[in-house]
Amino acid sequence: MTQANPDRLDRIEATLETAVLAIAQLANRQNQTQVQLDQLQRTVEANSHQITANTEQIALNTEQITEMRAGFVRLQNVLADYIASQGR
Repeated sequence: MTQANPDRLDRIEATLETAVLAIAQLANRQNQTQVQLDQLQRTVEANSHQITANTEQIALNTEQITEMRAGFVRLQNVLADYIASQGR
């Protein structure tokens, strides 16, 4: 049976330690990336809800503007009738 070369074993051990460290760093990066992804997803959801709320508010505002314009037209007609009646 041949005896293992201590230098070779040291190199293999160092390589394994480097590999374990690299794997740990990759796992850490993956966790950080997942945290960032989760934050982005929450931001997208919040923005989506805000966009929906804004869209609903715009629809309500548009409806109010339409009603105000109709009221303004009625007021113009009343005023025109009044002015016409004063001229007689």
